[in-house]
Parts: sequence; structure tokens; C-alpha cells
Amino acid sequence: MHVAFVSNYGCGVGIAMRLQAEGHTVLFWTDPGESKDGSLGKYKLVGEGIVPKATSWDYLYSWAREHARRGPTIMVFEGSGMGKKADGARGAGLHVIGSGTFCDKLENDRLYGFKVAEDAGCSLPPYEDFTTISDAIAFAHTLRDMPTYWKTDKYLDSDATRGAKDGEELAAYLEGVRRHDGDNIHSIIQKKIEGTAISTARWWNGRSWVGRFESTIEHKKAYNDELGPSTGCSFNAVWTYEDDLPPIAKALCWDNLTPVFLQNEAPPGIYDINAVVDDEGNAHFLEWTPRMGWDSEPTSFALLKGELGAFLWSLATGTADGPEMITDLAYSIRLGVPPYPWEHWSPPNDHHKFKAAPLYGIDLDDEVFHAYQVAELGNGLAMASPEGLLGLVVGTGKRLSAIHAPLVGWIQGKKSGVPGLGARTDGAKCIAQDARALNAGPLTVPEGLTR
Repeated sequence: MHVAFVSNYGCGVGIAMRLQAEGHTVLFWTDPGESKDGSLGKYKLVGEGIVPKATSWDYLYSWAREHARRGPTIMVFEGSGMGKKADGARGAGLHVIGSGTFCDKLENDRLYGFKVAEDAGCSLPPYEDFTTISDAIAFAHTLRDMPTYWKTDKYLDSDATRGAKDGEELAAYLEGVRRHDGDNIHSIIQKKIEGTAISTARWWNGRSWVGRFESTIEHKKAYNDELGPSTGCSFNAVWTYEDDLPPIAKALCWDNLTPVFLQNEAPPGIYDINAVVDDEGNAHFLEWTPRMGWDSEPTSFALLKGELGAFLWSLATGTADGPEMITDLAYSIRLGVPPYPWEHWSPPNDHHKFKAAPLYGIDLDDEVFHAYQVAELGNGLAMASPEGLLGLVVGTGKRLSAIHAPLVGWIQGKKSGVPGLGARTDGAKCIAQDARALNAGPLTVPEGLTR
């Protein structure tokens, strides 16, 4: 099979490697970042010497169309924001997984995503939406002691979700947003529901839901004890359910989603609902992740039976019954080097000192290491992006603590060869605490998460 792989930020390197190791022909294209020229941009080096790379979208698209004339070919989009490209490829007759204008709208238009969930019957925390920051500030002053979250679809050089313990704290934060980013920003203010966050996902083959439901508990804060800025994910545990409709999926009204997915011709891929479960065991919808989750999908693929490529082909062609997964837990810890966890949005010709820095002692053949923004530059593995997002260490097993310990040992053993190597080391403790809270109610999770 031929696989044209589209990776927004280069984090798909490890998945592309796996497909290549299975014997598939892979061509990898990374969105170059700020530059419109595919030969430039801060992600230029990502994947070099590891997987064959396309220099532009046009080249990748032409390559896929040419190979599709001669044999099985798929395009895999792992991220958001390229829905028009993906839909165009589908319109040309290509088999495409992930991305589409429907996916982009679900994730990037919060009110639309809310409506899809509400129409299906999901419970949502109360919210109000605003077209300007001034209107949001005026509303914040009426909240008194109510804890809330402020959210916007616009990127603001940081995590676009802000929690506040009361209205005055939120108003003060929004004053700073207005000064820095202007007033004409659409946003929502949503009541904070005290509880435990959990994500639930399932694969869609373009016609129906397939395979088992999977859930994820993750934490985003960069440093131990929930300190520091929020990242995409600092550690996570993933598992699947043997029930056809587990209680968490029933609580999120999953069966009611099929008509709207068919109506909108939702493309094949994985769709995730992020929710919070309150102290009484009620699940409240928060947001969609209609794409591969970083880091949940690289983690969940450790549970996959058989070849990834065979599953992706069956998914893209609408014939999938799987994926077939083992019943273990999967767990990963994210690795970074400075400036990570800072999101580095500098000009595309930036040369941060850690870019191209060697990563001594880390081997791509190491079974626990899953690569993100790295390259082979002739003298071994090297950091390939100014963001410093290195990859994951991943393990599977029945008990979380037994998976966690050797991964932390691996990290400790690599820090002398990778200056500045950073990772959280308290993941098992944090996830166990979340799991115990969930198991106190009706929406239970595997006991292995608590041990």
C-alpha cells in the first residue's frame, strides 16, 4: 500500500515509521509552519533521514493520485485545519482518513460543536457566548463567586482556555486580553463543573462506528504537581471497553450521533468527546477532538493487534470492523527539550540552539520510544524543530504503576545524553487519583489504573 501522510506539526513521524516498517511505501509532508514555501519553515528538518518527504502539498497530492491509479493508496491526515485539502482529495476519488470541513467545524467552531452535542442529548455546562471581549468583561462582573472557564476559538499565543475562581478574577484576565489582542474576539464563558476529566473516542469508517470505544485520562500541565503552563498532553493512559456501549458512551448519547455524521458525510477517522464527570457521576460534554489526539492515538496504537496499515486501509474503504485491540492499559509520558513547553511561534528562519542538537542515547529502534519532531542528520538522532517536542515513551500492561516505573527509569537514564530533557514523573499517581474518583460513581474505569 502507498500512504501519503499529512502531519500538521511533524508529530506523525512515529506513526509514519510504523507504517514504513510494515512494508508500506510512505511519503511524508509536514506543514512548513509560517512559510508558504514548502522548502522553508520551522518544520523543514522534521523526519529527515527517517521517512521519505514531500517538499510541498502539490507534490504529495500528485504522488497520491498517481499511485492510486496503480494500487491501494490512502491519504492520512493526523491534524486539524486542512479540511478543504482533505475534502478536495476525496472529491478526486482518493481514499482519505481524517480531516474535512466537518471535522474543522466541530473542533474550531465551539458553538457548532456544542449544538451537535446538545442535539444528540448530551449535557453541557451552562455557557454564554460573546462577540467582543468588552461584552464578556461586563458579564464576568455579574458572576460574583462562580468559578468559570473562558474559551475562544482564536489562537492567542497560549492556551486559549482560562479558568477563574470568580467573576472579578476573570474580568481582570480579560482586560489583559483586550489590551494585547483587541476587542473583536468571539468567546464563551462556561460554568466550571467540579469533577474528573475523561475523553471517550471511537473510529468512524464513513458509514458507521467500528471497533471498541476507548477512553483516555490525561493531564496537560507541564510540571509535576500540576504546575506550569498547559501543554497538549504531558502524560496519558488509554484503554478500551469490552461493552458494545459502555456507560460513559451511553451517558454521552453516542448512539444519537450517527444521523448527523451521515448527514454531514463525516470522513473516516477517530472522533473524541472530552467530558467532565461530576461528583454524582453525571457526564458533561466539553469539546470535540475530531482527529488523532496527541498523545492518545500514538499511545492507543500500542494496544493494536495486527498491522496498523491493514486497519487504516479497511477504515478508508469503509470495510473496517476493528481495530482489534488487546485489553491491557496503554500509558505514555511526553518528552521535551527547551524551549518546550513554550509554543515557539517565531519567524520561519529561526535557529534556536536546540534545533539540530544531538539526542545521544535515544535510538529509533528502542521499543518504548515514539518519535515526534526528530530527524536523522548523519550523526544520529537530532532535535528537528525549534519547539523541542521530542516524542513519547510508551508502555502497556495490566497495572499502571508497573508500566510507569520502567518508563521513568528510561527517562532518568537518558538525561545525561539529552541536556535539558524534561518529562513529568508523577503521572501514575495523578491518574490513579482520577480513576478512584470515577470509580466512586457509575461511570467506572479499569481497576488497573488505581494500582
